[in-house]
Amino acid sequence: MQTCVQGKVLKYTRLAKYNNTFFVKSKCRAQMKRTVWYKIDVAIDENGSKDECQCECAVGMGPSAQCKHVCCLLLALFNFSSNGEIVSEETCTQRLQTFHHSKPYKGSPIKANSLPLTNKKGSEVQFDPRPAKYRHCANYNDYFRNVCFNHRSVSKFSNFPTVASCKCVCCSIRS
Repeated sequence: MQTCVQGKVLKYTRLAKYNNTFFVKSKCRAQMKRTVWYKIDVAIDENGSKDECQCECAVGMGPSAQCKHVCCLLLALFNFSSNGEIVSEETCTQRLQTFHHSKPYKGSPIKANSLPLTNKKGSEVQFDPRPAKYRHCANYNDYFRNVCFNHRSVSKFSNFPTVASCKCVCCSIRS
């Protein structure tokens, strides 16, 4: 019976007092089927003797139940009266969150140029977002540098170069 209380088989325990009688309501887990819960009701007089008790299990029917679920609740109440602690099932909010914790570090860092590539031809590829006909213009580097230096006089926006006002060879190819 000691494993019944230490195994956290009680889901909750509620206590109410009415006319010198304590009414205790609880839910206890079945021993063989861990997903089945039985409701237990116990009436205790002010001297501590049990007046009535019932359980939803087959053995605990009627006002004088003698099943192990009732015994488990009575043992939990005895432990509560002696040391002030009742052992019940852990709720979902009692357990600390673990999903936002970082995972443990495994391995040492590798430089990007020494990463193993699956396609050896892809190692020479450089990304150029411009259309193909504008990629190899002779004066594009000079044009771009001039637009970056002089764009405040060319555009009213702060960091965006405008192509329409430029008269270089690259821009004349576009239009």
